[in-house]
Amino acid sequence: MLSSRERRAVVSELLLMSTLSGSPAPLDSLPLTVITAGRNRTPGWREMQDELASLSDDSVHIVAEGADHYVHHDAADVIIQAVKDVVRRAGLA
Repeated sequence: MLSSRERRAVVSELLLMSTLSGSPAPLDSLPLTVITAGRNRTPGWREMQDELASLSDDSVHIVAEGADHYVHHDAADVIIQAVKDVVRRAGLA
């Protein structure tokens, strides 16, 4: 159960999101990696994550099959490898 403070934060975030309109600007060739929790069965979630990944011409969409909402806890190795890959693709390593 979310505390009152957490509920207020979630509601504030949703209200802010509702004020945004239109499509986000493309990221051109900025390296982007989207990591999706594989155990998230929310209808349409993977499609939304695909859409997010499509914002960049240099994107990778990884589905961490065994991970739930907290991918960084459930599949830390996936996160570590993704960060290394983004750094490499950005030419920073």
